Amino acid sequence: MPFVFGTSPSAGSQIKVSISSTMTIINGCEGIPAFGGVKGNYETTPIDATAKTFADDVPDPGEITLTGTWDSLDPGQAHLLASSQAIGTVDAFEVDFTKKPGASTAAKATFNAYVLGFQVATAKNKAQMFTAKIKLTGPVTVTATT
Repeated sequence: MPFVFGTSPSAGSQIKVSISSTMTIINGCEGIPAFGGVKGNYETTPIDATAKTFADDVPDPGEITLTGTWDSLDPGQAHLLASSQAIGTVDAFEVDFTKKPGASTAAKATFNAYVLGFQVATAKNKAQMFTAKIKLTGPVTVTATT
C-alpha cells in the first residue's frame, strides 16, 4: 500500500510587509510565530488587605522572530534588512492564514511593527538562513474566516 501524504493545515499561510503600499510576501519563512496582545497588570493592594489585588493594563502586542532560508534577491527580506537599519520606520504587516476547507475566505491579521534586527547566517552543508526580530506596536486586527 503506498504512503499517502497530506499537507500541513498551515501550509500556504503567508506573512507580508507593505512596500510602497503593496503587500509583499516575505519568502523563505519557516513559520509565523505566535503574536497578539497580552495584557499587563499592576498591583492595587491596599495596606489592610489580606490578599493581593490587581488591575489590568493595556495589551502589549509582543515581538516575533522570523527565521527562514535567506534569499538576498527576495524583496520582502530586502525590505526587512533596510527597515532594520532605519530609525523610526514602522512597517505594516499582514498575515494570511490558510483557507479552511468549506470556507469562502481565510482568516487574516494585520499589525504595525518595527524591524529591530535582520541577521544572516551560513554554515557548512546548510542553507543560508535569516533571522528578523520584529516588535509589534499598536493593536493587532484579526479578521475571522467566513
